[in-house]
Amino acid sequence: MTLEKVRRVVAFYRHFLDKAGIKPKQCEHELRLPVYGDSIILGHCRWMCDEIEEFIRAGRTQKAMRWLGFVQGALWAAGLFTISELKDHNKPDEVDRAC
Repeated sequence: MTLEKVRRVVAFYRHFLDKAGIKPKQCEHELRLPVYGDSIILGHCRWMCDEIEEFIRAGRTQKAMRWLGFVQGALWAAGLFTISELKDHNKPDEVDRAC
């Protein structure tokens, strides 16, 4: 997955969450899922999308990729996307395949 593709996927998730009214908000690191609702988890994912962009700009590619995986896992667990849909998000675009 190219860094440009990561940027496009993150931008897609950011737009998706913004459209759903999810505001970016970092959550506590000791958060346990059963206590909180999806809005807190999704707010954290939205915040992570902004951070992933910063990691890419700073050359921290591996961290950006790990965080993208976390976001995708949370989006799946929240029932927003299927695993197949998430895999499709990561596939190269036609432009990427031509290179």
